Amino acid sequence: MMMRAAVLKGPENIEIEDVEIENPRDNEVLVKIEYAGVCASDLDPFLHPLPETLPMVLGHEGSGVVEKVGENVRNLTPGDKVILFAWSSCGKCYHCNQGKEYVCTRAMRSAFSGEMLDGTKRIRSKNGLSIGSFFSQGSFAEKAIVNERAVVRVNEKAPLSILSPLGCGFSTGIGAVFNVAKVEPGSTVAVFGCGGVGLSAIAAASSIGTEIIAVDINDDALKKAEKVGAEHTVNPNESDPVKYIRDLTKEKKGADYSFDFVGLPKTLNQALKSTTFGGSVVLTGVSPPGTKAELDMISILWGRKIIGNVEGYVRPKIDIPRYVDMYMRGVLNLDPIVAKVYSDLNDVKKALEAIKNNKVVGKQVIKIA
Repeated sequence: MMMRAAVLKGPENIEIEDVEIENPRDNEVLVKIEYAGVCASDLDPFLHPLPETLPMVLGHEGSGVVEKVGENVRNLTPGDKVILFAWSSCGKCYHCNQGKEYVCTRAMRSAFSGEMLDGTKRIRSKNGLSIGSFFSQGSFAEKAIVNERAVVRVNEKAPLSILSPLGCGFSTGIGAVFNVAKVEPGSTVAVFGCGGVGLSAIAAASSIGTEIIAVDINDDALKKAEKVGAEHTVNPNESDPVKYIRDLTKEKKGADYSFDFVGLPKTLNQALKSTTFGGSVVLTGVSPPGTKAELDMISILWGRKIIGNVEGYVRPKIDIPRYVDMYMRGVLNLDPIVAKVYSDLNDVKKALEAIKNNKVVGKQVIKIA
């Protein structure tokens, strides 16, 4: 069947074209995409694509309505309103069998290659050329085929224009608080980096009654952090965030939990030094491969923990409906994080360039249909 898709052809070269998408195979679902969040993870292949992965459809925060289901799909039917989780775990590898689907080895291999879990592709150009799907999803298109394990049925009234980023960015931030750090009510939380993921973590921490300190070099980001629940803000270009946090927390001398959503050696060290004895540091920001950080080992010896965060340790079928419910009940304040909703698939390149040029604070969403 034919559809329109934003096809990446080369560095910063995206073309909207008519392509053909297959019917879903076993354990797969065909979804008509209504909205797709734009994630910073889409930016790297947009700027620096690997030639062997091209052409490819980017996008991995899709949402919409189930159109068709393949064989052996039992819990989804055409007409279901769904959010597509970015991580298509296999359910069979060692990590999946340990309940750690967020580090599924097959998902890691397929996500960036543009291939489905079985190593094949589902989209073809008019002349028969195979086209990949980023994160085994490719939601910058009118339709997407996704493994059923990543397709989550949600409340019929859920506004996908706001909640589509639960497919990756929002869930990574919310899960960092609830699943990775297991933040306790009444504790103190420091968030380094107030982009879309950091802001969603602030919203989550605020929902359970914590004291929140937001750290960012962008004053507009700090203002948005206040809108979603931060009580204190500090710009590292103006004040030392470590001293600010330690002074603010008085005898505790540090936050109970610190989150690094920037991913630089400097911010990781600041997060560590800003955390009280016995506290936890959650690293989410992504650095280039091979990046090294020098850490004060005594700081860690005093009971501090550094924990890596992949996709918020989210169990998509369990956690995403919960997050949707929290939003619908007014507990989880995500609205201020959505900075812009674009009106058409043609705006994909514009949205990616806005991230590249640091012209957006929060999340962008594309209206596909």
